[in-house]
Amino acid sequence: MPDGEVRTYPLHLEVQQSGERVTGTIGREPEEKLPLEKAKLEGGKLSFEVVPPDAGAPVAFELEVTGGRLEGTLKGDTDAGPISGKVTLARAAG
Repeated sequence: MPDGEVRTYPLHLEVQQSGERVTGTIGREPEEKLPLEKAKLEGGKLSFEVVPPDAGAPVAFELEVTGGRLEGTLKGDTDAGPISGKVTLARAAG
């Protein structure tokens, strides 16, 4: 992917919290459920890593609850090279 190229992808995130433990999945499609690793929720901030199928290393997400949404960044390396970007996730209707 050329430097500065912008791509938009839908993401589907499911998060569960039980006491201090945070678990969940994320994927580009509802059926794609990649497990969250090193997930933490502290003071309205959610951080986790995920290893996509096209990556040799984890992609790190740093998100914050803002106005009923999660907003933040992602950063990591894929087989196509380094990636970084902004993330905005809204609760699905239903």
